[in-house]
Amino acid sequence: MKKFVVIVFCMLLGTVFAFDRDFSVSGSGKNAPRRLQVFRRGKGYTFVLESAKPAKVMIKKAGKMLLTLSTLEEKHRLSQKDGETIWFLPDSVTGVKDTDFLDVCTSFIDGKHFLPDVSGEELQISGRKGREYSWNDENGTILEQISNSCIVFSDPAGDITQRTCGDLLSGKAETVNGNLILTAVLRDKITCNMRVWIDSIPEKGYSGDGTDFMLDNHRLTRFAGDHKNQWKWQIVSNVSFRKNGNTCIWTLPLEKVRPHASGRLKVRFQTLCPKANCGDYMPGHGKILPVLRPGNLASEKGTVVSVSSLHPQYKIYPLTDGQTSRRIHWCFESFAAGSSAHPRFAEFSFDGPKKVRMVTVWWESFPKKPALQILDADGKWKDIPLVITARGSESALQKDNETGAIVQTAQIKLEKNQEKSFFALPDGIVTRGVRVLEMEKSGSLWVREIEIY
Repeated sequence: MKKFVVIVFCMLLGTVFAFDRDFSVSGSGKNAPRRLQVFRRGKGYTFVLESAKPAKVMIKKAGKMLLTLSTLEEKHRLSQKDGETIWFLPDSVTGVKDTDFLDVCTSFIDGKHFLPDVSGEELQISGRKGREYSWNDENGTILEQISNSCIVFSDPAGDITQRTCGDLLSGKAETVNGNLILTAVLRDKITCNMRVWIDSIPEKGYSGDGTDFMLDNHRLTRFAGDHKNQWKWQIVSNVSFRKNGNTCIWTLPLEKVRPHASGRLKVRFQTLCPKANCGDYMPGHGKILPVLRPGNLASEKGTVVSVSSLHPQYKIYPLTDGQTSRRIHWCFESFAAGSSAHPRFAEFSFDGPKKVRMVTVWWESFPKKPALQILDADGKWKDIPLVITARGSESALQKDNETGAIVQTAQIKLEKNQEKSFFALPDGIVTRGVRVLEMEKSGSLWVREIEIY
């Protein structure tokens, strides 16, 4: 009963803070429901469906129908308001184990399936925490965001750690008018210090998270260690820090942690109890690390993404979903171009001329002959000479980070499935579009994520 109350209480916070999204897929809203979200929480699954018309969620196990959830029925339903329905299914009801794999799809009561289109394919989910399938991989990123510039997350089931003096309830990170605004909400009135870890520079920083900056209440510091395990921090400045009851809010110029006020930012909140470091982390302890991507043209609302072709069962949306390393069912992890006339490509057309200085690509498999093109003023694709990194490694960037120049100073071994390339464009390039290509006829274009800054 207590757990149920906690969940319902957090549902009421939904207008401000959303769930920590584990799986989230979107539909058209006209031919299919608008969104389906699935979360593994404690010993059960939470399903959130947004639909303007009566709809259902179908759940299969080993190819056989396990159960169907309907927006017209109260069974297993926690809440229903403004077209959003939430169900909670404990394992004791479904009879599933956290290592079981389930197939989930949704449709209007009188319509076709979607996930995320009308093909009728199903999303494979599992609570498994093995190496290949991890529900919450700490090295992963949030699968779906509010936008490039806003992420929200919470601990609806209280499943991060045991309750302490600094039990974190929810959080938010967003960029507004050139400022980074961070919000942390604790379950009780704040009696401890607050710390925020910020990772903004690729492949560098302190310890396992690669933290580059640390906020300790009002003080912003930058990692200055000679190696990743050295506790050495340089003071940058004081920032705005406010405590209001059980809420903390930080406000700082984005350029203090991002030289170009754009690019990836990972954020982790931590509470520090007075007598011991026994506070809570968020995200952490099994939570997915969220990522802000301010300035990412690849996934702006006005950008149209198109591809040369699709390999069977693959989708286009993994190119821009923010997910670079999480292991889920293979056809939802990445984009793969299908057999087509040479060359294979992923194309991003902007809603107007944009200045572009850097294209970052996370490869599922490094291409044989990668290439980059931009759309010129005459509407023709123009080749851009590339300085690309070696397979399985990447070149370190200059100290001021992602300025456009790549320096061949150090080779860093990357983990499997995390090969990454920075494509630097000449200064001052303005274009209406960008293409990433595989020019080799026998090669494949198999990509986890593309970001354009």
